[in-house]
Amino acid sequence: MPKAKHEAAEQLGDDDEDQAPIVVGTRVLYRLAQWDVDQIHARPADERNHHEAGDTFPGVVVRVFSPGTANLVVTVDGRAPLWATSRLRDDEQHRPGTWVPA
Repeated sequence: MPKAKHEAAEQLGDDDEDQAPIVVGTRVLYRLAQWDVDQIHARPADERNHHEAGDTFPGVVVRVFSPGTANLVVTVDGRAPLWATSRLRDDEQHRPGTWVPA
C-alpha cells in the first residue's frame, strides 16, 4: 500500500457508527488518487483517456472489509474498469483515494 494510503487510513479510521451500512453492490463515487492515475496511464493508449488525481467516477462495492473499507470496481473513462482495493470511505472531505455513497 502506498505511503499516502497508509496515512489516509490513520487519519480516517473506519469505525464511524453513524454511517449508513455498506454492502456488496452499493453504488459509490470514487475520487482518483495519483497512484490510480498512474495505474490507468500505464495501460495502452487505445484503452484509456486522460485522467487526473481528484477526478470522480462511479463505482460499485465488490467486497466489504469494515464499515469504512471496501474493494471497488470503478468505471473510468476508457475500456477497462479500475480495481480500487482496500479503499476508505470519507464522507467529510472526500479526499483523493476515497469514496462516498452515491
